[in-house]
Amino acid sequence: MSFRSVFIAVVIAFALILGAFLINRARPSVETEQPGTAFVRASGKCAECHSRLQYSVVHEYEMSKHAQKGVNCLECHQPAPGQDRKDHHGFVIANARLTAGNCRSCHEQIYQQFLHSRHAAPSCDGTIGTCTACHTRHTSSVAIARLPSTCGQCHMGPDHSQIEIYEESKHGVMFAAQEKLLNLDADPKNLTTRDMFVPTCATCHMSGINGIGITHSEQKKP
Repeated sequence: MSFRSVFIAVVIAFALILGAFLINRARPSVETEQPGTAFVRASGKCAECHSRLQYSVVHEYEMSKHAQKGVNCLECHQPAPGQDRKDHHGFVIANARLTAGNCRSCHEQIYQQFLHSRHAAPSCDGTIGTCTACHTRHTSSVAIARLPSTCGQCHMGPDHSQIEIYEESKHGVMFAAQEKLLNLDADPKNLTTRDMFVPTCATCHMSGINGIGITHSEQKKP
C-alpha cells in the first residue's frame, strides 16, 4: 500500500471520529449523561426528560407536597413487593400504574387503615387499591381529596347517588357558594372548622377536624 493511500485512510478515519464527536456533543445532556441512581435520588433528574415528553406530569409534581419535601420520582416508582418490574433507562421501576403498595414505605399507618376500607380493591400486580383515585397521581393533593366532586367520580348515579344528595343538601349549596373561602390545603393534623367551616364528604368520613382522629377506612373514629 502506498504512502498516499495510507495518508488518505488516516485522514478519512480522523474525519469520521471528529464528526462523531461533534454530533455527540450536540446531543442533549439528558441523552449523553445517564445519571446514576444516587444522583437521581438527590436531584430528581427524571424531570429533565419527562418535562419534554409529559410536561403536565412534571408541572403537577412540582406543585405537590412531595416536591416540597424532596421526595423524587424514583422513590415512588420503585417496585413494591409483588409488583412486576422493568428497566427504564438503566433504572428498575414498577412495570404498571402505582398502587397503595408503593405509598406504603412512607405512609404505613395510612396504608394499614386503607387495607380495611372498601376502597382497597385488589389489583392485578399483587398489591392493593390505589391512593391516586382520590389524591391524583402526581399532585398527591389533600385539597383534591377533600373536594366532593372527587368522591363524586365513583359515588354517583341511581344505585348510589351520594354526590347528587350532597349537592342538593344545605352543605352542598354552601360549599358551592363558599369553596374559595375554605382552606382545602390545611394540614390534616391541624385541621379545624376555621379551615373547613362547610363540611364535605371527607369531613365526615375521613378527615381529622378539631382533634378528631384522621382515618382512611371511610369511617369516622369515635
